[in-house]
Amino acid sequence: MKTMIEETFLMIQKVLNEEVYDKPLTKPKETLQLIIENGLSGMLYEAIDASLFEEHYHDLLKKSYFQYISKDLKQFEVIKDVKDIFNHQEIKHVFLKGAHIKELYPKSYMRGMGDIDVLVHQSDYISARKALISSGYKLIEKYYYHDTFQNEQGIKIELHPRIQHDFEIKYKGMFLHPFNNLIQDKNYTYKFEPEYELMYLLYHLAKHIYNGGIGLRSILDIYIYTKTQDFNLDKLDKYLSDASLKKFFEFIMSIHLHYFNETLEMSHFNFKNFSDDEIFKICDHIVHRGIHGRSQHNDLYQEIVNLHEMNKTKNKFKYLLKTIFRSYKLVSTEYRIIKYLPFLLPFYWMYRAIYLMTVKFGSSIRKLKVVLTQEETQSIKRSDYYL
Repeated sequence: MKTMIEETFLMIQKVLNEEVYDKPLTKPKETLQLIIENGLSGMLYEAIDASLFEEHYHDLLKKSYFQYISKDLKQFEVIKDVKDIFNHQEIKHVFLKGAHIKELYPKSYMRGMGDIDVLVHQSDYISARKALISSGYKLIEKYYYHDTFQNEQGIKIELHPRIQHDFEIKYKGMFLHPFNNLIQDKNYTYKFEPEYELMYLLYHLAKHIYNGGIGLRSILDIYIYTKTQDFNLDKLDKYLSDASLKKFFEFIMSIHLHYFNETLEMSHFNFKNFSDDEIFKICDHIVHRGIHGRSQHNDLYQEIVNLHEMNKTKNKFKYLLKTIFRSYKLVSTEYRIIKYLPFLLPFYWMYRAIYLMTVKFGSSIRKLKVVLTQEETQSIKRSDYYL
């Protein structure tokens, strides 16, 4: 696996340098599986000499590649349409994650994307929903964090009124006011300030680590974003430190710098704190997870979960109480009715306890075990995973 990972990163580097990879592959079939499971088909197909694979396997990669291109073209049209709809309705909006990140890749289809995520202000949420429905988009799913719409071609849009997710107490309040961190793009289309967006991208990865896993494409986003943005490094350091994401960022960048044989100097950040063995060990886990933990190797994921920083909680009972009985300050920011009717807070606590023990029962039990135990896994130390 170590050689396969090295070969894969070399292929990625070749793409970014607009070169072709023509060296023999150690295990062509397994490498193909790694590429597809980690969301790299759209990127690496153009960089790989066809003779490196048997015809059957190369055809599989080719088919996956053209699917990336086809979906990218359809999604581009939907993004343009959504911009037009919201600009016409004067609804301020921000495209999240892949819808923005794919613009930073050499070619947009190189960065595959499942759904198109777009954020609107909570006060505009109902208007935005009506605007999409009246424009022909069908509402197919409703969740607390977003509604999902779909056009006739099957392209999905997730409309978000918020980006704060309830999965780890240490991030509480970090993303409750995203509209305070915007830069105008054009008309009513906005982007996040780069420091804030990088913090959000890392936070989103941390969420996926809890819920399934992350693949190579996910961490490649961080490298691409970092290399293409002009940051205020003092502000970035403060954001990532406050969000407990600084070490996570340093480790992700260290992976790329190690395999690309690059150096990068950024004040406040140290990308040289990690050994080759540490980098390979976690990179190996990431590769086996695939995008969002959907690959076949799901038995490894619990090892990663057990290494989360949540294990560092000193007073575990206090931590559990805070998780269930969230503070008035935090709850009132999410639920305006509680802000004005604080006596409803105990009813929210009751609802939350029921929700955690029914809808979120599986993940609640998993997190409870992590908090209550300090067990080490045999293959990885807790200090190995820098979240």
